[in-house]
Amino acid sequence: MHLSLSGPLYYLPLSWREEEYIENTLKGERGFDVILEYEYSFSDEKIDLSFIRGGIHSHPHTLLREENPEPERSFALEEGSYTFSQLPLPDSITIAKRALIPLLSPPSGRAYIRLLKESILECVLQYFIAQPN
Repeated sequence: MHLSLSGPLYYLPLSWREEEYIENTLKGERGFDVILEYEYSFSDEKIDLSFIRGGIHSHPHTLLREENPEPERSFALEEGSYTFSQLPLPDSITIAKRALIPLLSPPSGRAYIRLLKESILECVLQYFIAQPN
């Protein structure tokens, strides 16, 4: 599915290991929102997927912000066009990354895995793959 973000989503950096994101999302309160940013590239017969950074939404009950709350510390899922997909939260980040691979397009780009706790019992995983301008 194609999605256009009309404004950026700001995140404050976290120093968690990749594996900690799902565990902490399950423990979080409703509205808990974290993101993992990846860089990918295709080479010969493999796809390289490198974790760049992760972050937590700076205001968990406000999904879209018009201004950056802490510009010196935060990073953003920028406004623009993305390939988008939403799935139930898997058991591990390894499974989440494997399911991301069929959505990627050569030769390289940025991909984001967003983990969101929508209610006490429901957590979702969202894929955002940046589309060329």
